[in-house]
Order: sequence, then C-alpha cells, then structure tokens
Amino acid sequence: MGSGIASWLHETRRTYFGNAAAQRDFRVQLRGNRSVLLFGVYLTILIWVAYLRYSSIQTSADVSVVYAQRQLTEFYQLVVSMLAGMVAIVSPGLAATTVVTERQRRSLDLVFSAPVQPRYYLVGKTIAVYRYIWMLLILSLPVTATCVVLGGASWIDVLTVYALLSIHGLLFAAFGLMMSTVSEKPLTAILYTYISVALYLAITSAAGSAVSFSMTMATGGEKSIVVSLSPFLASTCVGTYTTIAGAQVPNWILGTIISLWIVRLCLLGAGALLSEGRETVRLRMNWAVTVAVVGFISGLNIVVTGGYPSAVRTPPPATPPGVPGAIDPFRYVDGQAATAGILLFWLLSPMIFAIAKISAFGEDGFIRQRFNGWFSWRNMLDGTPAGGLPYLTLMVALAAVSLIAGVVSAGGSAPGPSFLHYVLYVFAFWSAFWAVTRLPGSLGTSLKTSSTTYVIIFVVLIVLPAPFLSALAANLFYEPEPSIWDYYVLRPVLPAAVYRANAPLVWGLFLLIVTALLHLQAETYRRRRLHLKPQSPNLQHA
Repeated sequence: MGSGIASWLHETRRTYFGNAAAQRDFRVQLRGNRSVLLFGVYLTILIWVAYLRYSSIQTSADVSVVYAQRQLTEFYQLVVSMLAGMVAIVSPGLAATTVVTERQRRSLDLVFSAPVQPRYYLVGKTIAVYRYIWMLLILSLPVTATCVVLGGASWIDVLTVYALLSIHGLLFAAFGLMMSTVSEKPLTAILYTYISVALYLAITSAAGSAVSFSMTMATGGEKSIVVSLSPFLASTCVGTYTTIAGAQVPNWILGTIISLWIVRLCLLGAGALLSEGRETVRLRMNWAVTVAVVGFISGLNIVVTGGYPSAVRTPPPATPPGVPGAIDPFRYVDGQAATAGILLFWLLSPMIFAIAKISAFGEDGFIRQRFNGWFSWRNMLDGTPAGGLPYLTLMVALAAVSLIAGVVSAGGSAPGPSFLHYVLYVFAFWSAFWAVTRLPGSLGTSLKTSSTTYVIIFVVLIVLPAPFLSALAANLFYEPEPSIWDYYVLRPVLPAAVYRANAPLVWGLFLLIVTALLHLQAETYRRRRLHLKPQSPNLQHA
C-alpha cells in the first residue's frame, strides 16, 4: 500500500510540476512578437481607460469626501471589470484551438503513442493558460496599485480579486479544452467555446447581481454564494461570506471550490473523449456526485431562503359539477410538491448538453459507441449505449432523493405524493429525447446525424413554440384559466398563476408512451436492417 501511495504522489507531482505539455505550450505562447503586441495593446487600453475615468473624477465639481470615496471605489470596480473582461476573452481563446489543431495536424496520435495519459496532457494545457493569465494580471498591477494608493481598495482586496479572476480564467480555459476536444474544426471550437462562456457569464452575472442588490447594497456581509461565480462581480464578492454550520466561510473560497470542481468535470469529459471512453466511468461517477450535492444544497437553500411553502394546503371539498362555485379537484396542487418538482426539473436541465452522447449509437464511432443493447445496469457507467437509460434513471433518482434530504435537513417537511408526478415527468421528458436520439442509429446513420436529429427535435418542440405561444397568450404563463400554454411540453415546470395537479402526471404518461413507441420503432428498424445485412461475401455478391 505504501508503494501505491508513493507511486500516486510521484505521478501527481509529475503531472502538476514540470509538466512537459505545459512547458511546450507556454513557449509556443511566448514565441515571436505576438505576445509582446498583445501585452502592449492590453496595457495601453487598460491605462487609457483608467486615466480617462480618473480625470473625470478630478474635474468633478463635487469634492466632498463621501463623493470622492465613492468615485474611487467605482474607479477600482471599473478596473476589476476590465480585468474580468480580459480573462473572459483571452483565456478561452488560448485553449479553444489547442486540441483540435493538433488533431488536424495529426500530431495528437504521436503524443498518445508515447506513455502519456490524457489527464497529463490536458492538465498541462490548462497550466499553460493559467500561467499566461497570471502574467496578464501581474502586468496590470501598476493600475490596481493606483487604486490602493488613492484609497479605492486595499492590497488584500486586490490580491483576493486577482486569485478569484485567475480561477475564472482556469474555468474558461477548461471550457475551451472541452469544446476543442469535441469539435472537428478550429472555428467551430472557438464558436462553441465563446457561446458557452457567454451563457455562463449571462447566468451567473444576472443571478449574482439580483441576489446582491436584493439582499443589501452594502459592501461585505452575508450574501449568496452566487456572487462569487462571475468574474465581473469579483470586487463585490470580497468581504462577503456564507454561513455554513455556524461558521462564516468567505464566498471567494466557496466560489474557488465550485469553479475547480467544474474544471475537473470539463477535463474528465475531454479525457473521456481522448481516451476513447476509458475515463467515462470516472466522469459519470463525478457527475452523479455533483447532482447529489447540488440537489442537497438546493433543497437546503429553498427552505432557508423562504422559497419553500411552510405547510401543505388541504384540498377544498369538491362540489358537484354544474353547481355555481364548483371546484375542479384537479386544480389542487401541493405547493411543496410543485416547488420541489419544478426545482428538480431545472436541476437536471444541463442534461440537454449530454443526452446525445449518452444515448446515440452507430458504426462510425468508437467500439464502445456501437449497439450493445438498450438497457443494462452493468453498463450504466461505462459509456456504452446500453447504459444510457439506466444512467438517466440514476441521475433522476439521485436528484430527487438528495433534494428531499436537503429540505428535511433544513427543517422543512417532505413534499406530498404529488411530487412523484414531477419525478415521473422529469424521467419521461429525458427518456423521450433518449429515444429520439436512438432512432437515427437504428437506421444505420452516423453519430453526427443522431446528434443533429436531437438538436432539431429539441428546437422544434422546446424553443420555437415559446415565442409563438407568447404571441397568442397575452399574460404569458400567468393565465388564470386553461390556455394554449397547457399544450406546451414545459408547462408543468413554468411559472403559473394556477397550477394543475394532473399536468405533470398527464404529460409524464404521454411522454412515456411516446418513448415506448419510438423505442419499438427503433428496434424494428434495427432488427430489419440486421436481418437484411449480408452475412458473407458470397451473399453480398449474390
């Protein structure tokens, strides 16, 4: 056992210190005049904008101490926002083409012909980007030092912000490596990388700003952890904390832990692709742990923040139909079940990016992507098509159980039986897309065709109806009576003035029927194609 630990320590030290891939990429980044020109343009823009902002402060007619201090603080926040923009632009660009260009040059096969693990290779790429980001941050020190000298911030604030920005740069680099591994062309990799970074920034910045302003406008104090997830809120995050088990944990530390965990998931995903599935077991196990932890924390949070109904409402007595004031019993819905069920669906919404990889099969991919059955618990973690549906079942079950555990741990009561309607709906929703993705494979088409089919069906059923229904229903989701929105597949998990208790149950059963029909059709096509497939050269000639 001692030799095993020593071997693990040696391999870890070799991966993170003296990584050959990191040294090579770092030398390539600094080769020629490109980096010098980038540094010059970067510093020129930073100094010029900072000078213009500081000049406007000096020429202001209001010279009160309070006003001057507020302006200096805003000056510091402007500098931090510019650094955040630099991190969001440069770090993804450095990583987005690293893998795909080596694959196009056919040098990637040479790299892995040596005893090099995908983990060693990807960590080296990430370290090279991380080192480059720190160089850009250090070059900006003269500008931020001006903020410290003028009183807009302290050195502790600056160093904490720099550490948090560097971690965000590491996160965006992981996005770039993941997209570079998935894509076949550099332009596609760059496009997907910046789209993913833009979505991440839009969600985290909007959520962080809303939480920050709703809780308090003051600097510091207890705030939600989401303020640490956007680089543009790095200056706001400093001095804030989240109370965990009675201890005040700084949000920048929690944000660092969350970002590093996302980096790990991205690198494991890229490693699974580069290793032809050998890292898939670790990737799926890490995702399962992530879903369980996020579900527990989400359940805990909705109770603590007051978003969970305090008590279950009892259904009113039903009166005979046709009597004035009659109550539709199907309109009654357990408020706790609806809250937990809607949260359960959106917790698993990132599955949208993975469902095609989980369920598609074909003859043009790796051996593990060929058909080996449609349901097998033994293949749940190995990335083969037979394990796709069992893995979806596991994820839904983990999310539901961990969510209820978080609610109960925070002192809330478990949701009523109608919560199972939402569990059925969530499972049926993703199972339907599982079946949609498998159908092209049964016809003998390529894996790319399966993925494209999934995207088209998702856009047609989920994306396109939303603006059309919005034009027909004046009050969007807040229709007091049955409306055309009831025919939208996401209706059970969208905001509404009146929830129908049977909506998730009806939609869940309907989607299960669709799943079964699509699966049976796919099996029919596959068996027919297998029966007609020539068994020998003589038969093929005949």
